[in-house]
Amino acid sequence: MNIVDDLDIFSFSIIPGRADMVANIIKAQGPQWAGHEYRVDIRCSRDVRIICLSPDGPKHMAATKIGILLSEVYDRGNPITLFASSVNDGYVAMVTAISKRISEQVIMFRTASMDRLYPGTVIHSLVRGESQRAVYSTKDDRGKWDFFEQGALLPFEEPILYAARLKRDRLNPDIISRYLRNLG
Repeated sequence: MNIVDDLDIFSFSIIPGRADMVANIIKAQGPQWAGHEYRVDIRCSRDVRIICLSPDGPKHMAATKIGILLSEVYDRGNPITLFASSVNDGYVAMVTAISKRISEQVIMFRTASMDRLYPGTVIHSLVRGESQRAVYSTKDDRGKWDFFEQGALLPFEEPILYAARLKRDRLNPDIISRYLRNLG
């Protein structure tokens, strides 16, 4: 079982650092974008399905209210923030803005059920807002699968998987789950 069994589409990012640091960057960024202000609800549920399945979630575009969920976890004692939003692409503009303000690598993931009209899976890493690595396998409006990769491999990747005969099998929700296990 993987997350898209429940959600159909799921985008999230892994951001080095504490959740309160990420929240402060988000709050500072909001007014720079047409005066948009983010309200913080510290009592909110930590179940990402509440955001993703909401009336403003990725199944119901376009989002009129953007929900962002930040969860802090630890890797070998170091804080990492998991960023998920109600925006279909995982709110790539905000994640890029966050990446510009920290020096460590941010990794974005997007995965969708293979039963969707336009399924696709994406991994994108940024350092200081600059793309370092991109890998995707997507199906276009003509029903054709495309696979693309650029940049140096990330430590958790298994490049042998990208040699699969079918492009749709090179990167999919199961591989993302595998990569997340590799990340710990």
